Amino acid sequence: MQGIFDELKKLKKGALVKVMWLDACTVKDADTARIPLPNSYVETRRTTVGEFVCLQQGKAQGAWHLILEMDNMEDNGSTIRSLPVCLIYKIIVHGKYAESAQKISKHKDYGNKFQKLAVRKLLHLRKGELKVID
Repeated sequence: MQGIFDELKKLKKGALVKVMWLDACTVKDADTARIPLPNSYVETRRTTVGEFVCLQQGKAQGAWHLILEMDNMEDNGSTIRSLPVCLIYKIIVHGKYAESAQKISKHKDYGNKFQKLAVRKLLHLRKGELKVID
């Protein structure tokens, strides 16, 4: 983790970052008769892209979190994601968003009209198990 943390400390606000991280896992109808369990039962590998905001220490355990801005709606504030640094296994720094991409994202017809709803994704695993990804 120290190498990832050191790289994150070098980032400037607004840098575009692709982050690969591990999330908790929920599997329905899991076959627990065989140990070790398949890795797909144990971890969910996720990728998040956003603009670097800051590193901030949480109060509960003092763990460091990477704060990314995922979306910005001028009048309604930002959508951010907070990722515990200990869950990150790889980062790719892309620099800043291209200005044209910023212009496109600000002028979407639906931008200020609808709230994004949290969607639960269901992933069907082998042998009929169902993995829930929030």
